[in-house]
Amino acid sequence: MRMRMIMMMLVAAAPLFGCGHAHPTASQTGPSSASNAVPTQITTTALPAAVQGQPPMVIDDFESYEQGSRLPWHKAPHGNRVDATIGPNISGQGRQSMKLTYQVQPGRGSNYVALMRYQKWDLSGYNALAFWIKPDGQGHSLGLTLNMLDDQGRQHWNLWNASFEGLGTRVGETAARRVVVPFSSLRQDLTYSPIRDVSSVFKPSNITEIVFFVAAKNDRFGEGVLYIDDVEAVVIDEP
Repeated sequence: MRMRMIMMMLVAAAPLFGCGHAHPTASQTGPSSASNAVPTQITTTALPAAVQGQPPMVIDDFESYEQGSRLPWHKAPHGNRVDATIGPNISGQGRQSMKLTYQVQPGRGSNYVALMRYQKWDLSGYNALAFWIKPDGQGHSLGLTLNMLDDQGRQHWNLWNASFEGLGTRVGETAARRVVVPFSSLRQDLTYSPIRDVSSVFKPSNITEIVFFVAAKNDRFGEGVLYIDDVEAVVIDEP
């Protein structure tokens, strides 16, 4: 069945990630200027099993973990508290998802959380990352960063960022939805790179880290709970 896409704006991320860790910028409570905005796609229905003949590559569907087991997704060593545990299914496929219990408070370094997974992924042949998310209605900004190694497998903190204006930022909104982030819409950030002579071309074969972040917005602080499910690399049609 053909997906119904709702277009939204994708803006360069506020918190930035590197060294396996998120690094905040001066603007931590919301996306940056809309002049950097690029389009992405959001759908509330699952992607087909195969797009352009290429089945999705599952990064994590959270089905293999036992209740109470330690997940490979964990808090970065800075930012506020966030715990990742097993939660109920939100995508309509399988039994489980990842539950994020987090806390954001006023003040730089306390008004965001970062949850990361560090592993080597070869996403060659794919042009987008897709996942399900169920926001908690708190109205916070949500974002994503991919960390890319060079061709020799060396770490230079070559970061590629996205944040989602309108995704989970509307107070009271809690409906689960599918998010599709084209790799072409990611924005490179070398703020924490020790060198500048790094590739300016995003290479899906060299991904070493995926980070989700939540940043306080609308002067709303305290604890929250949201869910992520079915993180996959996919192939989508692009203009």
